Amino acid sequence: MRNYYREINEYLKRLIHFIVSSEKKSRKNGSLPLTLSELLVLRELGRNGAKKIFEMMETLELDRNTLVTITKKLAADGYIEKEPASDDKRSAELKLTKSGELLYREVEEKEKRLISNILDDFTVNEEVAILKFLVKLELLSRGKLPEDKKEKAKATEK
Repeated sequence: MRNYYREINEYLKRLIHFIVSSEKKSRKNGSLPLTLSELLVLRELGRNGAKKIFEMMETLELDRNTLVTITKKLAADGYIEKEPASDDKRSAELKLTKSGELLYREVEEKEKRLISNILDDFTVNEEVAILKFLVKLELLSRGKLPEDKKEKAKATEK
C-alpha cells in the first residue's frame, strides 16, 4: 500500500464532509444563497455566457429534471433568465441577469481570495504537486485514467 494512502483518503473524506456540511450551514444562515449545483450553473453562465439548456446538461453532466429544477430556482431568485434561443426559437437559452452577474463576480472573488490565501503557505513545487494530484483526481472521476492506472487505483482501495 502507498505510504500516505490512509492519511490522504481520510483528508479527502473530511474535505467532502466539510463541503457538504458547509453548504447546509450556509443555506441556513443565509451567507450563501445557492446550493453547490446552483453555483455550478451560475459559474458556467458567468464564465461562458448564455447557453442553451441541452448545452448546460452536457457541460455540467446534469439530467434535464435536475437542471430544470435548478434553473427555475435561479430564475425565481432573479439570477438567471430563460429566453428563446437566437438561432432556434424552439429551444431556450439561459443567461445571467444583472443580479446574477453581481453574485457570480462576488463568488469568484471570494474563491480567488481563499485559494490565494491557502497557496501563500506553499512553495511553487508544492503547488505543482497539488495541481498534478487534482488533475489526476479529475481524470479518475471522469473515467479517463489509462487502464493500468485504473487497475493500480483499484488495487490500492483493497
